Parts: sequence; structure tokens; C-alpha cells
Amino acid sequence: MKRSNVYVATLASACALVPMLGVAKDDDNNLSRAAAAFLSTSIVGTWTCQSGATPVGPLGLITTFKGDNTFQIATDNNIFSETHGVFKRIGTRSFQSFDKAFIYNAQGFGDRVRVARAQEVLLSATRMRINVDITLEDRRGQRLDNFDVEFACNRLLVDFDLKDVLPANVLER
Repeated sequence: MKRSNVYVATLASACALVPMLGVAKDDDNNLSRAAAAFLSTSIVGTWTCQSGATPVGPLGLITTFKGDNTFQIATDNNIFSETHGVFKRIGTRSFQSFDKAFIYNAQGFGDRVRVARAQEVLLSATRMRINVDITLEDRRGQRLDNFDVEFACNRLLVDFDLKDVLPANVLER
């Protein structure tokens, strides 16, 4: 499929979903049933994540998964650089990803690399679990350390009424 056809198909899917967002609210998270059904199988969006204990302490993340199967991560510390990676779907609610980031030394230079291989599992429309295998390497690719970490994530949702931001003709479809 040509890239332009993929964009058209994605846009058409999004437009088809928009009119359904205002109907039948879900009691747990104030999403319409249609939006909850769509979001419970899509990783695309922005998530806040928190880990338990790791060798560098607990980690907080903000990660954004994009429709082109790439993602970025910002951490709540000054140890890792911004992360860039790719992901793919492996099941209805599961994904695999791969990413890299620099690890900063005390002088603020990226003298090592963090390599992560992860499995993301959607638990609901608004919750996700990420299990990550992290390898620390020197700049030549020699392994220095390895550890696993699990993150609990929550999807950031827009907190406004769609009729206030979308044209009326989109909502009427």
C-alpha cells in the first residue's frame, strides 16, 4: 500500500471515530464506548509511566507512540538522553519495541548507550504495562550491565468537549 493511501486510510478511520466519541459514556473513565474500544487496541498516544526499583532508582517517563510506528521517551532524570525507538504490533493488545538513548556522565556527555527491548501490553483504554530488558553498553557496543524493569502507564486524555474544538460538519457525520 502506498504511503499516501495509508495516510488516507488512517484519516478516514479517525474521522469515522470522531462522531462516536460523544455517545454512551463509559462509567470508569468518561470515554464513549466507541472511543474506549478503539483506544484499548491502539498504543498511539502519550503515556505517563512509573517504574519500581531499578539500579538507577525508580524511573518516571513520558512516552509518545506515533502512528508511523516510532516513539520518543523523556525521563524524569538527567541520566538518560531523550529516547528514540520503533515499535510493532504483535497481537490485539500487545506490541514490541526497540529503542536507544545516551547515558550521560557527570560532565553531561553521552559516554554510554542504553539499549531497550520491550513488550507493551494494553490493559485497558487508559492503562498499559511495559516490561523492558535494558542493556547498558559502552560506545563500542560492549555490554556493561543488564537489568529488567516494569512500568505502569496511564494514557493522557484530552480533557475538553470535542464540539468546542472540531468543526460541526465533522461531528454531524
